[in-house]
Amino acid sequence: MPTPRKSIAELAVSGTLGKNIGRYQARIAAQTTVIAPIGRAPADLSATERAIWTEVVKSGPPMLFTKSDRLGLEILCRLVARMRTAPFKASELNSLMVILGKYGMTPGDRYRMNVEPIADARAHIAEDAQWSALDELE
Repeated sequence: MPTPRKSIAELAVSGTLGKNIGRYQARIAAQTTVIAPIGRAPADLSATERAIWTEVVKSGPPMLFTKSDRLGLEILCRLVARMRTAPFKASELNSLMVILGKYGMTPGDRYRMNVEPIADARAHIAEDAQWSALDELE
């Protein structure tokens, strides 16, 4: 298994980023590009699927899900709802595990993504308060 990539912060500390800045331009641009947030669940999802949407978005790291992830997250919500409410086929379970892995929602995949922990617990509490305010709007 290959060694996971170092984060941009780790490269900067080690001095590698300064020596080979051109090599990391795409990764730097990807981290500094402003991306639209995921937004609310689509209206055509059932109430159960919308609740799963909120649960999944809240459980991921901040800004993990963006506007470009809406379709994938919709598929994820439909599969989780089906898993919780109806008989579930092995092929559906495999599909669910693949999607969860793409978003780093399994321990092994999260490790490979180099997800940085939230440094300040107050930021996490503030984010929860924002989600609560959104829930009250519905």
